[in-house]
Amino acid sequence: MPNRVLRTEQDLEDFVHGCTLLGVGGGGFPQDGLRYLTRELDEGRTIEWVDVSEVGDDEWTATAYGMGSTAYRTPEIKKEMERLGMHTPRYERKTAEAVKFLEQYTGKTIGVIAPIEIGAANTPDPVGTAIYLGKKVVDGDYAGGRAIPEITQVTPYLAGIPMVPLASVDEWGNRVLIDQVLNDAVGEKIGKLVASVAYALVGNATYLIPGKRMKEIIVPGTLTRCYEIGKAMREARDSGKDPVQAVIDYTDGWKLFEGKCTEKDAESKVGYYWGTHLFEGSGTFAGQKFKIWFKNENHITWLNDKAYVTSPDIITVVEAATCEPTVNPDVTVGKSYAVIGMKAHETFRSGKGLEVLCPKHFNFDLEYTPIENQVTG
Repeated sequence: MPNRVLRTEQDLEDFVHGCTLLGVGGGGFPQDGLRYLTRELDEGRTIEWVDVSEVGDDEWTATAYGMGSTAYRTPEIKKEMERLGMHTPRYERKTAEAVKFLEQYTGKTIGVIAPIEIGAANTPDPVGTAIYLGKKVVDGDYAGGRAIPEITQVTPYLAGIPMVPLASVDEWGNRVLIDQVLNDAVGEKIGKLVASVAYALVGNATYLIPGKRMKEIIVPGTLTRCYEIGKAMREARDSGKDPVQAVIDYTDGWKLFEGKCTEKDAESKVGYYWGTHLFEGSGTFAGQKFKIWFKNENHITWLNDKAYVTSPDIITVVEAATCEPTVNPDVTVGKSYAVIGMKAHETFRSGKGLEVLCPKHFNFDLEYTPIENQVTG
């Protein structure tokens, strides 16, 4: 697969829209993702990614990403930040600082950045970080082409690769190096606690492995997929076609529901944004109800109070008329949305991959049923 170069602001927008759609409600905010890339383009850097085949077996690779809750800061949180002296950010590029911190601690020079997941900010962030630092970024990710809430839901974990050492840096200048953990589930909790102090996503750098190992566990081609989905969505909209259907056609997906959001119940706690969204149907879904439960990302749905599509399959919410993908903090009561579903990557639909991303992992007494069986059954 050839390298992809994003040359214009339109290219950036298409890419970020695709990342937002596959971020399944999490993965950060698109305005941040666009800002991460625009500043590199404005400063004259070439924004591109390379095929996994262009990574040398002996090159050191790492993943860089944001960790924490995507909830907006409440007035109470802003007051607490003021009390703690969090006035002016010290680091504009906190994820780049985390990469440099990891290099400093380990004494190794990182040549390649691999995105940990797909998301509105959490993919543009490692892309922009790599470009800024003069490193390569690989066309792929570790979460199977979607966003996930926990570090144990990625292919390095499935492959038994430890998450430590992990370098964490927030915008205020706080730096934490996690050198040893009991296990990755405990490491996840520690990382989220560190992020909760920043009241925002912190920049992390971890999974320092040689290129040969990275190529064995990466899910390739997902950055290009984001760009092409975003482009297909825009071109359909510009030509007067249905952009929702364009996405469904491109991804071999399904429209799971369409209707108005009638209720939102959400809270931010311990580095996650949790809650539910309720919808009342319109059009062909008139008279029906739909519910989504999310932990940062969308994971469990119910159609007319009956369990429906769940993680690991992809559940993403878009504005009904425009197909503008919407992250969970921005889903608004009274607005009309469509819900699109897609198959998860096969890595997460069986075995250990399914165990870490199925309904039971999130404490729901439900069996995973593949989306293609749910929508046609």
